[in-house]
Amino acid sequence: MNHSTRLPYLLLSFFASLHCSVGSQANLQEPTKRIVATPSETAKDVPVVEPEVEEAAPSRSFDVITEPLFGATSPSLELKQSTWVLATPFADGDRLGHIGGGTRVEEKAHTVNDDCPTPWVEIAPHGWICVEVKASQRPPSSASTAKRMRNLPGTYAIATKGTRFYKSIKAANEGGRSRVAKGDMVKRRDTVELEDGRVLWKTDRGEYVDPSTLKRLSGSRFHGVDLRDEHGPMLPLAFAVHAGNPKKSVVVRNAPSNKAKAIRRLSRRSVVEVLEISDDGAFVRVSAAGWIERSNLRIVQQQQPPMDVAEDGRWIDVDLEQQLVVAYEGTEAVFATLASTGKGENATPTGVFNITRKKRQTTMRSDRSKKQTYSVAVPWPVYFDKGFAFHSTYWHNSFGSPRSHGCINLSPADAATIYRFVGPEMPAGWSVVYGHESQPGTAVHVRSGTDEPQQVATR
Repeated sequence: MNHSTRLPYLLLSFFASLHCSVGSQANLQEPTKRIVATPSETAKDVPVVEPEVEEAAPSRSFDVITEPLFGATSPSLELKQSTWVLATPFADGDRLGHIGGGTRVEEKAHTVNDDCPTPWVEIAPHGWICVEVKASQRPPSSASTAKRMRNLPGTYAIATKGTRFYKSIKAANEGGRSRVAKGDMVKRRDTVELEDGRVLWKTDRGEYVDPSTLKRLSGSRFHGVDLRDEHGPMLPLAFAVHAGNPKKSVVVRNAPSNKAKAIRRLSRRSVVEVLEISDDGAFVRVSAAGWIERSNLRIVQQQQPPMDVAEDGRWIDVDLEQQLVVAYEGTEAVFATLASTGKGENATPTGVFNITRKKRQTTMRSDRSKKQTYSVAVPWPVYFDKGFAFHSTYWHNSFGSPRSHGCINLSPADAATIYRFVGPEMPAGWSVVYGHESQPGTAVHVRSGTDEPQQVATR
């Protein structure tokens, strides 16, 4: 293998341990001045700057006008630009999320005050917006359904050595202003044809790049288990992961002994039901006459919900020792999978948290002080503690082994499943949604082995 073909694989090895915490926290910075509406050329081009955590605004009264802004003949209002959605019609109200320009919303009411040059509009399902709107004869925008959501929502690639990103089409045509890639993984937003016939990608960052200098990434096909399937496995179940080498298959023997005859092998991450444990606890029976060494299994066992979770409330259990992620509704496990969590000094934080925010996509960047740098387009991030998140990982296939810099790496299919499962729900047209008392975030218990359930953190 020559040097040019080896490079993507070397880069992928590095990217397997992305430092999501530093990159995500960097996105939390914003100017001191609050800007309610964010003008844009197109709604999708607006960079969403994360707000810092703020104290709740004091309660204030306001007059609610229920008569529609444009009369009862308009089924929806269309936003002329993107803006923040606030909990109250005041500039310092808590932020509930960010909604894109061009989104059609249902008007619930409106009000007027000095904080907004236009009327504040209360929209469904909740929140207030300060932005110019126009009447639309079309129905409100509809949210993405599970069937419409793609596991990997777009085309992604890693830049190879020497890749250049151009700031504009003119620069690309003339070989002008550009930057050399430093650990970039990008998403294709569009394609453009230059005057000389070359076709370039327009990336999620608004830059232009020759796709022949990129290596496309499609992500792992691994996915977890839907435990609500009446024809599927039941708890307790296990994923077969070889203790010595996670890439190897796992031996099934006809008796609970390493000297017993091997009757078959299971491919890595195969799912089996736990039927019996040997008297010495070293083997697990997974079929009528099939036994597997317990160290080669990641066993999913029933867990109790953290305190303050409603009787049928949704929550997530993360077992760092077993690299397991299990979704629950009350005491019923409904989904289980393998993850890659933090490794070494970059361990995933333990405790009980609530989902603080969800985004359709984010860009995770390295600390600028680090010698190795990266900028990565990451789908389906679900944050539970500062910059730590569940997110889609399309650059490695090591689920079941610690490998990240703190985040909980999931396969594309599993990241989409967790994104859909947890609250707060992402309304139509929103690119970011925050956990709030009006839209609580799902509880997450991250534990090491057999940590006892704790009280949900107050946020």
